[in-house]
Amino acid sequence: MKNEKTIKRNGHLLTYKIANIVTATLNKDIDVFVQGCNCFCGFGRGLAEEVLERIPDAYYKADKLTKAADKSKLGTYSFVEIDNGAVVVNAYTQYHYIRRKNNEPKVKNGRGYVLANYDAIRSVMQKLAIEYPDKHIGMPKIAAGWANGDWEKIQGIIIEELIDKGIKVTFYVQKESEIPF
Repeated sequence: MKNEKTIKRNGHLLTYKIANIVTATLNKDIDVFVQGCNCFCGFGRGLAEEVLERIPDAYYKADKLTKAADKSKLGTYSFVEIDNGAVVVNAYTQYHYIRRKNNEPKVKNGRGYVLANYDAIRSVMQKLAIEYPDKHIGMPKIAAGWANGDWEKIQGIIIEELIDKGIKVTFYVQKESEIPF
């Protein structure tokens, strides 16, 4: 298989690429890199650890400048433009990073608790559509990893708020089995 797969699904072009999104950002393969974040200003797990190591400005010049544990950040984002002109967006798509702090629902298949906030995801995508209408946006399967969000639901939100508006979006995954088609 090629490292990229695009299909037309319900009239929408969905593109998934098997590649490292941090490397893609540094190579300027995308204009805007969106990662999901909690509201506690911590880059301690998952993709955020790599971002902290390879694009530290995303933390030190954006996320860390916001107020930690501020629930009003949900549905907003912080951002930084890096040296090559690419923009890294820290999208506040979940409040907490510790499960069972906010009576989150348990995931049906038993792998934990849902920390993803679907209203916040929609709000961030709406804001990105206004701010970056002509940019190529790359993102992982945002809020579907450590936050345990339902990827089909999240992908639907992204289709409605970005792809339906003609914004080019590429979803970055690590392996072919993460592509839902």
